[in-house]
Amino acid sequence: KSKSNVPVDIQAWAIMALKSDRGKYLRGLQYAESHHEIRGGYDFNQVDGDRDGIWYEGTAQIADAFKQTGKIEKWKELIQLLRSAQFTSGAIPATDVESIATGFKLPDSENDWLYFRYPHVGATAWFILAESGVNPFWFEHAY
Repeated sequence: KSKSNVPVDIQAWAIMALKSDRGKYLRGLQYAESHHEIRGGYDFNQVDGDRDGIWYEGTAQIADAFKQTGKIEKWKELIQLLRSAQFTSGAIPATDVESIATGFKLPDSENDWLYFRYPHVGATAWFILAESGVNPFWFEHAY
């Protein structure tokens, strides 16, 4: 609903989910690079250009979108960045800094919705999907 807070994940989701019309949405990757890129990864949002840290879940989603669109060199760069962020357990943290803001408030609260530098299921799952080159919106030949 808000045009002032644009999360990076929708840029990747549009390309992966709307596969047959993906050409219309390739600008989303350009938008992500222009408005969300930080230290080789991608911030959650672009609000006030805060770029307060890498959001690894969104970075993995963007990596997968690059893979799906044949931009293999960019995909490789992001996979390497994600690998370098892995904890010894194999988990990927939510972010590369203590915390990042999303630009949203928690439901029924005045508190900001933040991500922290803890192991994160979403970031780890999206890393596995991106590394494997699987588009979770279209499971063609994924087995």
